[in-house]
Amino acid sequence: MSETLVPERLGIVIPEASAENGLTVINQIERNIALMRENYLGLTILNADDKIGYQAVRRARITVKQARVQVDKARKYLNEDHKQAIERNNNMANAIKIQLEPIEAELQAREDWYEGERARIEREELERKNQKIRDRVQLIMSYKPVFNGVTYELGGFFISHEDVARFDDADFDRELTRLKAEFDILDAQRIENERQAEAQRIQRQQEAEELKAQQAQLRAEREALEKEKLEMQQQRTAPPPPIQVVVFPAAESAEAEDLPEVPLHERQWAQDVQVVEGLISEFHDLCEFLQFQSAPLIEIKSQIDTQMLAWEKQLTVAIKPAARKKYFKSITQ
Repeated sequence: MSETLVPERLGIVIPEASAENGLTVINQIERNIALMRENYLGLTILNADDKIGYQAVRRARITVKQARVQVDKARKYLNEDHKQAIERNNNMANAIKIQLEPIEAELQAREDWYEGERARIEREELERKNQKIRDRVQLIMSYKPVFNGVTYELGGFFISHEDVARFDDADFDRELTRLKAEFDILDAQRIENERQAEAQRIQRQQEAEELKAQQAQLRAEREALEKEKLEMQQQRTAPPPPIQVVVFPAAESAEAEDLPEVPLHERQWAQDVQVVEGLISEFHDLCEFLQFQSAPLIEIKSQIDTQMLAWEKQLTVAIKPAARKKYFKSITQ
């Protein structure tokens, strides 16, 4: 093995680390790492009899180990110095912080007060705006518009909720005046419609009361006619007064003569009376049968009842005994 490969001949010197040269030792060993890698890793042991190669490798390893040990010692020295420096720095910083903290706290308090006041002012301003919007909405809703989630509408008037919040007082007052004018028009129409509806209701009620009175009068007149007709029937069906029969002696053995035949006009009169009585009864049944619910048909029913009652009166008068007597008299003349 060549002597140039022996570690001592390579110029690699491992310095001893101390409290004063820790960083220098680390830097110097770091510069030798490339040289160690290049030369030491090229050392070989040919065989078990190659004692020179073995010793060269061993010395190289010890050199690398020494470098590692010195680096670790330097690290410890540096750390110790660093700890002392940290402690000195901490003490100095703490002393300064103690003096700065009251100043910072006072300034922080002033800053917090400012930010709190700004936040309070913003909240109050936002609440004022929201309250103003609520007041405007309440004014608008007092006129009973329809709100569809976007706009308020009443007749031909409409305004968006965005405009309610955005408009200044002058613009909003102008829109509110338009809304009030539209409301007054619609309200006047509503009042007029209600007045007309009430007038129609009163008129229908009066007509119903008049119709009821007419029907009551018709019933009373019909009952009077029925009573009069019953009396006439009783008069016609009542047995005639007993006839005083005078029997003359000459006629006792004679056969009874046949009764005289009823004249034609009397038979016709009797038949007509039966027809009239049947017709009056049918009129009465028809009036009782016709019962309506709607006002127009009820009014027509009243007219029918009135007309039929007039016919009943005329027919009843026509078959009274006075009319019969007058008719028979005209026939016999």
